[in-house]
Amino acid sequence: MDSKLKIDFNEFLEWCKITLKQYGSVIPVPKYLSAGKRRQITRIVNSIGTKNVLTEAVVNMARSDFLNGRIKTKECPKGFIASFPWLLFNNERIVDLANGMYMNPPEQPPTAAELRAQAEEERRLREEQRREESRRIEAEERERKRRERDAMFAGAVHGEELKKIWAQISLPPLKPEEKIKK
Repeated sequence: MDSKLKIDFNEFLEWCKITLKQYGSVIPVPKYLSAGKRRQITRIVNSIGTKNVLTEAVVNMARSDFLNGRIKTKECPKGFIASFPWLLFNNERIVDLANGMYMNPPEQPPTAAELRAQAEEERRLREEQRREESRRIEAEERERKRRERDAMFAGAVHGEELKKIWAQISLPPLKPEEKIKK
């Protein structure tokens, strides 16, 4: 390759910090890169032929749940957190990351059973809210009637007024006495 690609490493590291922060990544960004690491990165980028592969790899690394330790596995129960040396010093890994390896699996649409269960849960919640509203209205009505009765009794001074009040109060009918069989 005749032309060598130049990389401003300070600008690259600053861009990495911003990008990782933007995606909520926990992967630490080094404060500086030694001359040997800079030469190695430059060699890898020049062998690939474009800086875009490097930037795509960093973005994909920042977005990956697996590489940020958010996915636990049997082999790695605490989760795997990638590092810049893990990414930057392996030519194949940069290309793999740029091509989407280690990316989160695409969201699967919900199955018919999951949709039915979700609809049933929503229906159940609406029904419960309706029952709660009905109970609240009944309680308010009972309280209103109690206050009216209390107000009528409080205003009653003589026996005639009490008779009028009792006449206004609706009581359930009494059950006729059952005849006792011998």
